[in-house]
Amino acid sequence: MWERGYIPLLDTRRLPWEPFAVVGLSAGLEHKLLSRDPTDEASTRLVRFPVGWRTATTFRPAAPVHLFIVSGRLLVGDAPFEEGCYTYVPRAAELPPLRAVEETVVLWFWDGPLGQADPLAMPDPADPPVPRLDSRELPWVMGPTEGPAAGLGWKMLRHVPATGESVFVAAMLPYWREPRVEYHACVEESFKLLGEMDLGPPTGVMEAYGYFFRPPYVRHGPMLTRCGTMSLIRTSAWITNFYEDPPPPPDLRISPGTR
Repeated sequence: MWERGYIPLLDTRRLPWEPFAVVGLSAGLEHKLLSRDPTDEASTRLVRFPVGWRTATTFRPAAPVHLFIVSGRLLVGDAPFEEGCYTYVPRAAELPPLRAVEETVVLWFWDGPLGQADPLAMPDPADPPVPRLDSRELPWVMGPTEGPAAGLGWKMLRHVPATGESVFVAAMLPYWREPRVEYHACVEESFKLLGEMDLGPPTGVMEAYGYFFRPPYVRHGPMLTRCGTMSLIRTSAWITNFYEDPPPPPDLRISPGTR
């Protein structure tokens, strides 16, 4: 799931929308593929639902699926999902019928092959779903991990205690600055929702709809946002910040990302 190489910065606005077909979902979807693990087919995509698009029945995914509404409005069963809403559906669990009330763009993490689960497959009781969460209504937690400069807030959407894997919204105040170069011992995947962030050389400025996939031990920074910023971030383990600058271990040297 995490073997996707290094994607330093991708401006998803420049990618064309392409037809997207998934067995079990109605025709008419479009997508932009942001990254993919060729070893298990896990992927991250922007998926666009045209207004009026719908499914008539529930969908049981062959692999766990995360949905985060970037823009627009979906009905998931009877529940309204608007900008900032998130849900997690484990493998073989039921995703209620979907209907696009407006044209809607969703950030979808697929943790394995696309498609429907085997009819006899059952959800893993150790992998609970996350029902509708509206990130706009969650309180900000300031500085939940050690190290970053003051002015950073988090909203946790999903956390797996056994592995530390996390999905959260992070935001920085205007003129937030991190003067040090940092790295993490986990994968970090990020989609910019609002604002901008200068990630430091050689990457440069990441704006809204920007995306990166960063393997462990990739150094980045110094960082600065002038107008403030907010991102959806996913990590393979609990994110710990290191501010030294050793070379990465030989078996973790970065390779080009896969899309």
